[in-house]
Amino acid sequence: VSAKKVIGIVLDVLLYVFLALAVVIVALTIMSKVAQKDDPNGAPNLFGYEMRYVETGSMEPEYPVNTMVFIERAPENDEDSIKWFENVKVGDVLTFKYREAGQQIVITHRVVEILDPNTDPGYITQGDNEKMSDDIVKSRDDIQSVYKFRIPFLGKFIDFLKTPFGFIVTLVIPLLSFICWQAYKLIILFFKSKQ
Repeated sequence: VSAKKVIGIVLDVLLYVFLALAVVIVALTIMSKVAQKDDPNGAPNLFGYEMRYVETGSMEPEYPVNTMVFIERAPENDEDSIKWFENVKVGDVLTFKYREAGQQIVITHRVVEILDPNTDPGYITQGDNEKMSDDIVKSRDDIQSVYKFRIPFLGKFIDFLKTPFGFIVTLVIPLLSFICWQAYKLIILFFKSKQ
């Protein structure tokens, strides 16, 4: 196999990988916009898991800033909700609604104590990197979801994509490269067929 053929195959693979990445990025961006249409704190949902990323250092070192966390949303109907909350235990990482300076924000902290598991319990939460627990006891109505798994630094990459430079580097350049490469291959094929 000639070196030229190998380089061609490698370039094809790289361009298809970038093209697939571009499609995923566009899909995630659209999903994010749709999720935030009715709820400013909404997050994209992928295969039943909400995608959020850690914005502060309150959960370090286990969850550094910009870690992408995949969380399971609490069911909305009462019967499923009761069963779901029965599985929430001390040590679980929860995402919950929190009012700060008149604004509702979403925070991800760990459960350090459950006050009364037999009724609608109160959940006391705390950031791993904080010395004191949160000042407000959370009820089931406050809790949105429970952590399942994470991808470190994916949030940083997504933040980079939101910048004009990031958009150009990860979407525009790969797409233009793909178009140019395919055009070059078509031209070569055309001249070969003419010969």
